[in-house]
Amino acid sequence: MLVTQNKSVVIVSHDVEFVWLLQPRLILLSNGQVIRDGKCVDVFSDKEARQQCGIIMPQLLELYEELYPRIPHPPVDVVDARATLLRSLPRGA
Repeated sequence: MLVTQNKSVVIVSHDVEFVWLLQPRLILLSNGQVIRDGKCVDVFSDKEARQQCGIIMPQLLELYEELYPRIPHPPVDVVDARATLLRSLPRGA
């Protein structure tokens, strides 16, 4: 609703699983400095930035990276992950 009203919402969180589900523009901060800014998947995929900020990767993105390159896009939520995994399995598996 707020997007249609041309409003911005700022959420501050350390909960990477919650943030991953929202898929927002993500800004990582450390000691008041911007470390990384961009799409959620790009920011969380930056190992150096994650280490610098002391955060872990969301579980679904970690799973995706283990299966890459068989899956074309990282799953956004559990339903998407299930569908993506089922599509990537050989028929009858």
